[in-house]
Amino acid sequence: MDCNGKVLITGATGFIGSALAVRLANLGCEVHCPVRPKNTERINQLKKYCKVHIVDNYFQTLFEEAWAKASPDYVFHLASEGVLVKGRSEATIEQTNVDLMERVLQVAKGKNLRRLVYTGSCSEYAPQDFGQLISEEHPTEPQSLYGRAKAEATQRGVALAKKWSIPFVSLRLFGAYGPGEASERLIPHIITQLSRGESANLTSGDQMRDFLYIDDVISGLLLAAQIKQGLGGIYNLCSGTPRTVRSVGETVARIMKKDQGFLKWGAIPHRKDESQWIVGDNAKFKELTNWTPQVTLEVGIQKMIPFYT
Repeated sequence: MDCNGKVLITGATGFIGSALAVRLANLGCEVHCPVRPKNTERINQLKKYCKVHIVDNYFQTLFEEAWAKASPDYVFHLASEGVLVKGRSEATIEQTNVDLMERVLQVAKGKNLRRLVYTGSCSEYAPQDFGQLISEEHPTEPQSLYGRAKAEATQRGVALAKKWSIPFVSLRLFGAYGPGEASERLIPHIITQLSRGESANLTSGDQMRDFLYIDDVISGLLLAAQIKQGLGGIYNLCSGTPRTVRSVGETVARIMKKDQGFLKWGAIPHRKDESQWIVGDNAKFKELTNWTPQVTLEVGIQKMIPFYT
């Protein structure tokens, strides 16, 4: 990616956004991060690398002011709400995903952007038959409130970008994990519990998932910003490798040299909106960019352990 250009990141205090900001800053880019003032720890970390603009509300003129200060060549729109089950609010999810997408594109209209990259979600897709990889052509029929909001945001983004000639690309992410991920997520939760010598209460673990390490996610985002053809499109960003949740937990315990008995499979029920099979097909993005995942699950877990212990 051309780091002579300026970059603006929404959602820079999040797991993926903060990792992206640091990577871009280390590459020598001028990175601007409009952030809401609630995550003080992440904001202080970002200030070491980026130009941070504190905004009380993305939907007010302060967001436009932050954009004006940045005059970005590239925009990564990562701000989102609802991926974590705890504290989900229908109104907040709708506003932060759908309304904010329209707001970002309205501000981008008429600007000389090289690329606007949006992070969509595998939650946008309809359930897929067990054993069949989910491609970009698979129907969008989300089963969760979050998935519905992300799907609507993607649809609105594609339509408005085409209408206003904005070079827009959406990457539907599958199973991003790594240091900095929320503590209640699967791998951080297991690492934390095992490091304390405590049991980890889990579902049956039969679900098949697609895990992609944060470094590979960031590499994919940077390559998406360099796509030259037309106004872009929608691409899966995923490993394409199915792993059961149970095998992931067992791998964590093995690497940490902890007794598998601490893993209490079946102690909690599955979510009602949870699909048993969520594994993506990454062929379209790989063919376009030559991107390929570099970090195996085992290596990724090893990198995470020091962060959570």
